[in-house]
Amino acid sequence: MHEVVALFSPRPLGQAYLLAKQDPNYHALGVRFHSLFFLATPHRGADSAQLLNRVLRVSMPLEPKSYVSDLIPNSGAIQIINDEFRHVYQGTNIWSFFETVKTNLVVSQELIVEKGSASIGTLLA
Repeated sequence: MHEVVALFSPRPLGQAYLLAKQDPNYHALGVRFHSLFFLATPHRGADSAQLLNRVLRVSMPLEPKSYVSDLIPNSGAIQIINDEFRHVYQGTNIWSFFETVKTNLVVSQELIVEKGSASIGTLLA
């Protein structure tokens, strides 16, 4: 179940980090960040977000959840967070980890977050 938790974590963490680094009111907090660890975080989105949106639509006939739609590859939310992060991460150690064991999705076994999306490296260039 760690994959689902990882899917929902980047937005709040990213926004808190960005706020602490950019807003003078939170400068004291921002300088305390030493390291960030990203565990299978979909920095470029995850195709599984589209599947999760479909499952949620069927199980709960409501509109798609924005926090799930934000994780669809190339979403506006991901692009904004990545663009802002690129300008404030200096001085913070960044560690990103990716999945190596596929998750059983009944009809197939897949990585929830592909290695290319979980690795933050090229986003910082």
